[in-house]
Amino acid sequence: MTSAADAFRAHVRAWNDRDLDAWLAIFADDIELEDPVGGVPKHGRNALLTTWERSQTEDRRWELRPRRVVDCGAEA
Repeated sequence: MTSAADAFRAHVRAWNDRDLDAWLAIFADDIELEDPVGGVPKHGRNALLTTWERSQTEDRRWELRPRRVVDCGAEA
């Protein structure tokens, strides 16, 4: 079983490596995503793909740099 902290680290690694397949593999098919946080929830892998395509462009590159990850079982 993968902990939430492990899943978070995989998310950061895939995002920073710009590895779309690895990033999508982390999430369930029925993912519900709030992006931005508190916004209207988006559902499914198409929502993830849209988020990726808007964020990972040739003109824009940004990296996730977590300072600390606290593993609380199902949350990190």
